Amino acid sequence: MLGKQVEYAVISGLAQIASSQGCLRLIFEYKTSGRNQMMLSFLKSVTDADSDTRYVLSVDVAQRKIEKAAVAPGTWTLESEGNLLLSASRS
Repeated sequence: MLGKQVEYAVISGLAQIASSQGCLRLIFEYKTSGRNQMMLSFLKSVTDADSDTRYVLSVDVAQRKIEKAAVAPGTWTLESEGNLLLSASRS
């Protein structure tokens, strides 16, 4: 998934769901492994580090950070139903 910009659609969808539920932040726990350096780079591009393993994204600035970090923001679509994220794809 990482590298195809779909990750930005997923974060955007999570932020929308969080906002609709009255949540202020998305919190991501990161576990180091030999294969997830792309995830760490992605988290650093759209979140604020709270520690070496915890990354926080304020819902109110999520879209602005996604637009700044994504290669081609808005070229993907997000389909959701209620609180369930169904799919994210690049157009």
